Order: sequence, then structure tokens, then C-alpha cells
Amino acid sequence: MATIVEYRDQAEPVNEYPARVVSPSRPSVCCVRGMKALGPGRIEGLWRYVYKRCDRCGYTVRCFYALSWVALEEKWAQECPDLGHWRLRLKRKQALLARGLPAPARQRPSGFHESRLSRRGAGGPP
Repeated sequence: MATIVEYRDQAEPVNEYPARVVSPSRPSVCCVRGMKALGPGRIEGLWRYVYKRCDRCGYTVRCFYALSWVALEEKWAQECPDLGHWRLRLKRKQALLARGLPAPARQRPSGFHESRLSRRGAGGPP
């Protein structure tokens, strides 16, 4: 995993985000409350992360915080195209429903309901 952080104890901490960051190799007591995010989140592999830096001592670390659904969807599409397609459709439908919008109905061939009813009997349970 490539990183922009260089850990050096002898050098002064430097913040040249997004090009590079020079950081002490170990956190201090001040790092517990003084960590601030540098820039927006990024994606590495299947994970989202953000660089966090202490305001007082300059200690910097990558903080992985969530699975990247975009990267996971790309992986599924490569490994099993059918599975990736259906998972993407389900995720889109769930997002629409969560926002209170109507989800598109799945189109079925004409006569679908009639053929199923005739196999089950007079409209009873299967």
C-alpha cells in the first residue's frame, strides 16, 4: 500500500498534503484529542480511508473507516458479472426506498401472473 506519509523522528513534521507528509513515528498524548482529517476520503483496495494529523505534534496516520461499495461492486463485476448486476440493482432500489421515492417495478413477461395462478390452483397458496 503506497502512502504519502514519511515517518522520521529526526526531521521536523511537515504538512504538504496531498503531495507528502512528514510525521513522527510514534503518537504522543496530545494525539488522543487533536487528530484532524486531511482532505477528503480516498479509496485503497476495497476500503475508504482518510489521513488524520495531530494539530500539536504532527503525527499522521491513515484511518480506514468503511468498505468501499464502488470498489466492491467492481470486484463482484469481474468475478461474477450476474451477481454484481443484481446486487447493484438491489442497492439502487434500497436507496430509492430509503429516500421515500418509488422504486421501479420489475418488468415481467405478459401472462406471467395467469400462468402461475393456473399452476397453483384457484388463487390459493402454493
